[in-house]
Amino acid sequence: MICMNLVLMRDVCEIHVFQPLMKIKKRLVQQDSQVNEDVEPPLQNKFKADTDNVPLRRSERGQISSIHTQPPFTGVRKKHPILHPFEPVDKTRKEKMREWKMSNKKKKLRINQEIVTAKWFSDIKTPGKKAFRNAGFELLKLRQINNPDLFLNKTALVVGVKFLEEIDELYDEFLDDKKGFQFGTGFDKYNIEKTINFLYSTIVVAEKYLLGVVVNLEKRSITAFNCAAMKFADASLVPYDNAYAMALPFMIRNFFKDVSMDTNKLSIKIVSEGFPQVLKIEDSGVYALKLIECHAMRIVDLTKLSEEKIAIIREKLVVDIFSELQ
Repeated sequence: MICMNLVLMRDVCEIHVFQPLMKIKKRLVQQDSQVNEDVEPPLQNKFKADTDNVPLRRSERGQISSIHTQPPFTGVRKKHPILHPFEPVDKTRKEKMREWKMSNKKKKLRINQEIVTAKWFSDIKTPGKKAFRNAGFELLKLRQINNPDLFLNKTALVVGVKFLEEIDELYDEFLDDKKGFQFGTGFDKYNIEKTINFLYSTIVVAEKYLLGVVVNLEKRSITAFNCAAMKFADASLVPYDNAYAMALPFMIRNFFKDVSMDTNKLSIKIVSEGFPQVLKIEDSGVYALKLIECHAMRIVDLTKLSEEKIAIIREKLVVDIFSELQ
């Protein structure tokens, strides 16, 4: 009788412990599978192969990755100590820039074959200066070239502000002859290839507002990140995107010399929720740059993008541009 009771007690205890653990394991695997939908296929397959139909020992159960350490989420251990968009200014880089400014024989630094000076760096740091428009995206271009591993979106290309501005200049001529119009060879410098699905740029609205834009060539859409929704209603920004939605399909067809490509207008989406809003319109360029940078790196934590941190972000931007140009 005692033996039977012991057996029953043992069985009850085992069932009590075993079922919750299996449920936890199953739930964690399901969470990681959902999170990894946007991960590169090799990573996705590797994770699936490691977990599917393999009973985990007690010592191995704690090794299942948390959703906060799986792309596109960014855990602390995944952050680059210097290049993460919201890391503090690197002291070593800052000191090297200070030494460069103080030197009588400064090393000449160039962006797009143009020499940049200490005053140019000061202008970038000053809110509202036009120099920032191009400088921020030049940093992203350099960073994508020098540190491609940081950009999890491998089919993206940073084209910068000039790209859309050049379309503006030719838009009236394009409207006169949409099918026959040939965009100038100047657009060849952007190196848009068939493997590219995303283009990152900005639109200048009302002279001071910089609106971050993502063009999705695969899904044929333009998404604009409206970080000044209190001043610019979403609907009011649609006309600013219309020209690009109309012209880009024809431009891409000309690039690839493929007459079978769809030239219908791209869809337009204005997004103003899910990220911080700018308080001063002069800081919209910083917000646009960081929103696009985070989109390219698949970073979803934007809590450090705020007016309280704007001065630090600007300083880091300047120091990082200097370092990338070395």
